Amino acid sequence: MERIPDISFPRVDTSQEKKEGYDVEVHILFGRHAEKGSHSGGLTEKGQRDAKAFGLKLKRLESIKKFNIVPATHSGHKRTARSAFLIDNPTTDLDKLGEFDKHSEEATKNILNSSVDRYSVEADKKYAELSEGNFSSESGGVEFFAKLGEQRFDEDTPSSVEMSRMIAQDILDMIDETKKVPSGSKQFLPNIVHSGIFEHFLIDLLKKRGEERLLESIGGPLGFLGFDDFRMYVKRDTPSEAKIRFRFRNREEGGQMKYYDISEEELRSLAGVID
Repeated sequence: MERIPDISFPRVDTSQEKKEGYDVEVHILFGRHAEKGSHSGGLTEKGQRDAKAFGLKLKRLESIKKFNIVPATHSGHKRTARSAFLIDNPTTDLDKLGEFDKHSEEATKNILNSSVDRYSVEADKKYAELSEGNFSSESGGVEFFAKLGEQRFDEDTPSSVEMSRMIAQDILDMIDETKKVPSGSKQFLPNIVHSGIFEHFLIDLLKKRGEERLLESIGGPLGFLGFDDFRMYVKRDTPSEAKIRFRFRNREEGGQMKYYDISEEELRSLAGVID
């Protein structure tokens, strides 16, 4: 009888694979910077205290819920960078902090493309005029530019739809990064953005483009830094399997938080990515 040859297959080492991307939970907060005192100025003293208080809340979240708090990302602008720095360093003595310059190394630089203020000088003037000094809301300016849809205010300012697509692409990149998170861990990432930027994505996410009152349809514009701001949850079972859920500031009629589930394919569509 012919002897059946002994065929052995090489062993696949899965040890490294199992170290990342399995049973991972990542919470990402998209929050506006803390309170400012003028259209183009820095944070107020209250805003800086609020950012420190927010950072201390995250420290408690880290100790109680066992989250790994990731250094806050921001646009590099003085308001978002100062907010991020104080969130990451909540015990900082404000009296010794001094003036902040956007080129300073005092804040973590982890800049997301969509977080950057993208209005031209003329568009920014229009935004400020329509906001009428209401720095906490700026709803007039946000609504005006959101209603332009695919139309640009000028050649240097992306349209509302273009800003939305930039944000969707950034979010896809962030979701992809969760594949590299240590297996079995939980992370919380504060991402500090500008008013008048992130709202464009929320409109498209909820399919509200074309509504008469755009901001009302998404629960209003982003307010100054707060724990109830817009959040994204990514639950990754394996590097190739992830569940994505968004949480909104406005609540359902019964008082429950409002959630929205979405797939990576739907996000790619929002980003204008064609496979």
